[in-house]
Amino acid sequence: MSVQNIALRLAISRLGFLKFSEKKLLEKKLDTISRLALLSIDDLSYIIGRVIHTKLWMPEHIERQAETDLKLMTTFHTDVLFYDDPFWPPLLNEIYDPPYALFYRGSAAILSAPCAAVVGTRRPTGRGMRSAKQLGFELAQAGFTVVSGLALGIDACAHAGAVGGGKTAAVLGSGADTVTPVSNKRLAEAILNSGGCIISEYAPGTGAEKWHFPQRNRIISALSLVTVIVEAPAGSGALITADFALEQNRELCFHSCALDYTEGPAVNLLRTKKQMRQVSNYIADGACVVSDARDVIAQLTAERSEKKETGLRL
Repeated sequence: MSVQNIALRLAISRLGFLKFSEKKLLEKKLDTISRLALLSIDDLSYIIGRVIHTKLWMPEHIERQAETDLKLMTTFHTDVLFYDDPFWPPLLNEIYDPPYALFYRGSAAILSAPCAAVVGTRRPTGRGMRSAKQLGFELAQAGFTVVSGLALGIDACAHAGAVGGGKTAAVLGSGADTVTPVSNKRLAEAILNSGGCIISEYAPGTGAEKWHFPQRNRIISALSLVTVIVEAPAGSGALITADFALEQNRELCFHSCALDYTEGPAVNLLRTKKQMRQVSNYIADGACVVSDARDVIAQLTAERSEKKETGLRL
């Protein structure tokens, strides 16, 4: 891929007000970043086929921003996968509005292995922390890439366990060069040193914003055959990930310790109280309960057998 083509794609990847299909269309219509920089908002609307209202379109800065992105990628040893790359995780193509690009540090090859997400609250109990670490270790030992969000609490424990057992991938709500919280930087280094990877759909230098995390959560579940929730209060980000897993037709499980988690509802501005489902609601709707990696693998095996019997694609 030429430098010009990479620059154009980097610029398009930053257009967060466009859908995945619109980014692909824009790329198809243009051949250089210079042509993109000449477009007015009306030109952009005409190409996309809908009227775009945004203050984020600043074509005068596009070429300089792409140059900055390339420099930051070199500085922080960050690479990028685009949607048509041979190493693009195939499961991402199955979801609504997938990411256009993934920036990563480490080995992106582990994303093509079977992945299992392990997520949960930032305020876990001691039992929850031990369970997440053990589950991460067991799933990694079984050959899964353990996917989580590198947040405090359950996420960090799942990553730490997986580092000891195999491979793990951390999906960030900031650029792949920016690890937050800072206290998890040592864990991030351990992930990379053990052959794992840190990924984000956000370009290098992008800070963590609240609205990035639901977007990040959809990638965590999309990459994974199964999502396991280990302790999560009502309305939490972990349960947003659970919702994404269901929407994406992925397997959803809850660790047995989630049934006893008694912390009050998390404050979540993205949902009203009426919309805040609790763990018990998911169990009542058919989500399975697991205690270890053997249970998770057994559930996946049963799900695959059922799909095979009904003629669905695995």
